Amino acid sequence: MVREVSRMLAEDPRDNDPPFIVFKHGGPVRHTSGAGSHIVESTAAVLRHILEEVEEKGRQEVQPKCPERGRREAETMDTVLDPFPFRIHKRIAMSPIGQPLATLESPYELIIVLADAMRAHARLLECGILHRDISANNILVVRGPGNNVRGVLTDLDCAIRVGVERDLRPERTGTPPFMSISNLENSSVPRSELDDWESALYIACWLGVYGVSEVDRINCQTDMKNDKNWVYCALDRWDAGSFEDVAEAKRIHVGSETKFHQKILMWFMVGDGYKALERLVIEMRA
Repeated sequence: MVREVSRMLAEDPRDNDPPFIVFKHGGPVRHTSGAGSHIVESTAAVLRHILEEVEEKGRQEVQPKCPERGRREAETMDTVLDPFPFRIHKRIAMSPIGQPLATLESPYELIIVLADAMRAHARLLECGILHRDISANNILVVRGPGNNVRGVLTDLDCAIRVGVERDLRPERTGTPPFMSISNLENSSVPRSELDDWESALYIACWLGVYGVSEVDRINCQTDMKNDKNWVYCALDRWDAGSFEDVAEAKRIHVGSETKFHQKILMWFMVGDGYKALERLVIEMRA
């Protein structure tokens, strides 16, 4: 998948400034014939195919003390857990270093970063890859010269090839506040890019209400303590209860234009940047 996407993006003549995409994969791959498994190539090797700009000196891979033992354990666990794949946790240090969305300084920066991430999502889709796990944790911020920001889409652990049957992994994946209604309900309807775009909408709503910058988040916490009307804000219900409870809350709050305004938009932080973010949210929901 990695080499295929890299080749397709490299050959695309439309764009001299391709999006940032970081693949993360740490599990064994089952042979199509014969018994047993083998460990997939390291994350560092994967990144070499995707981000040619990564500086060689900025990449450090930590190898286990006994690789052969790890390989044997992976093969054993893969047999025991069949048909569920066994995953190996790996870490990699790389350059440029992406920062979490919590480091953003304004709603305008959020709009840029979110646009970059979903642009990468769209390019992946053109390569036949569906991400399926758009969340605030899987979008990173990279600051360049002049403090300009770029968005990085990361973590393709839940990604699948479009149109390919896959039954080795549960369909209900993601972080509840950002999961689509269909995903929360574990619907039998196949997941599509619309579910990921719905997740992007929820990210914008979440940060629009609770604040993008550190200062805004502190102010929001103060308001929540001092204003009893905060009980009418919908977002608390997006992060409480069962998956089904969260799905029901989102269906009510997002499905109705009136409820969407009363329960979400009117609780956005105040400021020009948040007005721009509000306009974006309205367009995304339309």
